[in-house]
Amino acid sequence: MARYFIDPTSDKIVREDLYKITLIKGNGEKREGLQPKRLFPFTRPNEFITLLEGDEGSPKKEAAVIKDLSELDEESRAAIEGCFEEFYMIPKITRVVDTIFKFGSLRWIV
Repeated sequence: MARYFIDPTSDKIVREDLYKITLIKGNGEKREGLQPKRLFPFTRPNEFITLLEGDEGSPKKEAAVIKDLSELDEESRAAIEGCFEEFYMIPKITRVVDTIFKFGSLRWIV
C-alpha cells in the first residue's frame, strides 16, 4: 500500500486528547485515534511526521505522513504541536531533595 501524504490544502487535523488526533481528509473520510510521531532525522523536528494508528500494546500502522508541519493550517499545526508538547515533554530536575538506596535500588526524591 502506498504512503498517504497529508494534503495541506484540503486535509484537516483535530486534537482528540493529550496524544491523539483525528485526520479529516478532503473527501470527508475520518481517521480517528492517530498518534503523531516524529521521524528520523530529529534535527528537522517539523518535517516528516508520521500519524500512527493502533491500540495500546498492539503493533502500530502508518495512516499518513505530514511532509512539513509549517504547510498545515494554523489549527491543524496547533493540534500536532500540542500532542508533541505532551509526548516529548522532558521534565527538568531543579533540585534533589533526597536519595534512598534500598534493596539494590536507588530512589530519588526530586
